[in-house]
Amino acid sequence: MPASLKKRFLAALIDYGVIVLYIVFLAGVSLLFYRFNGMPAFNRLQQELVSFGTLLLPVTCYFVFMEGSSRSGSIGKNIFRLYLCCKSRDRCSYFQLIIRNIVKLLPWQLAHSFIFSGMGRGWEMGAADWIMIAAVYVIPLISVLLVCLRRDRRSLHDLAANTRVFART
Repeated sequence: MPASLKKRFLAALIDYGVIVLYIVFLAGVSLLFYRFNGMPAFNRLQQELVSFGTLLLPVTCYFVFMEGSSRSGSIGKNIFRLYLCCKSRDRCSYFQLIIRNIVKLLPWQLAHSFIFSGMGRGWEMGAADWIMIAAVYVIPLISVLLVCLRRDRRSLHDLAANTRVFART
């Protein structure tokens, strides 16, 4: 049976709570580092790499490894007795999990890129910036609408990776 909208939403809230705790920890470590060593000067590529390496990559790994575990779910999914599976078999391949989480977290990385781009150009926005900022909002909106409107409750990232979220019986 597909997971209910309420349980998927609550599980996502728990997972994003875990992510926020990680970000608070990371911010604390960064502030301590900057206090004693000063703020480093980064170019645009370095900003993107630091953002990706400290935020997006660890969060992606969290979801991929938790969803690829024997419980087939993140902390939030496990609390609400949900699990991730694939059409062809119960467990998803790591390739599917990586695709799923790239699509799910792409708006987050695009938001960082938009911010770094805007800061670097004094917030003068070109066409690419407008496309990037639109994608930051449109991709999650499409996912939420799909979960709300589809009978099988599959989101954009579920469709991209051919995954499904089910409730444990």
